[in-house]
Amino acid sequence: MEQMLMLLKGIFFLIIVVMLAHFSIRYFSRFLTKQSQNIEIIDRLVIGKDSSLCIAKICNTYYLMTVSQNKVEIVRELDGREVADIKNKQDQREKKEIEKLTNYQQAIQSVASRIESKFRKRN
Repeated sequence: MEQMLMLLKGIFFLIIVVMLAHFSIRYFSRFLTKQSQNIEIIDRLVIGKDSSLCIAKICNTYYLMTVSQNKVEIVRELDGREVADIKNKQDQREKKEIEKLTNYQQAIQSVASRIESKFRKRN
């Protein structure tokens, strides 16, 4: 039984270390990647091996663009309604990600408290 407890502890701490590494990489990648204040890629859809469609925000104007290995073209400028739809979808995605992270955090805290209570019962 003691071996099982040690195995559970090992798995628990492995999960914690992997999650810490994941969030650390995401946090520090913000500082390592050079970002422009005037240009932002909002969304990208890969169409083929070398081509994709992008929605880019350039100086507060949104554009639909095609990007391939040899060229980048602006297909058209997006109007206000389309921009509002894009922003709403972004907000929904961000809320879903926050919800997922909250659920993961609660699950980890639940597992940690169970392991801790079992460990305290043993001692």
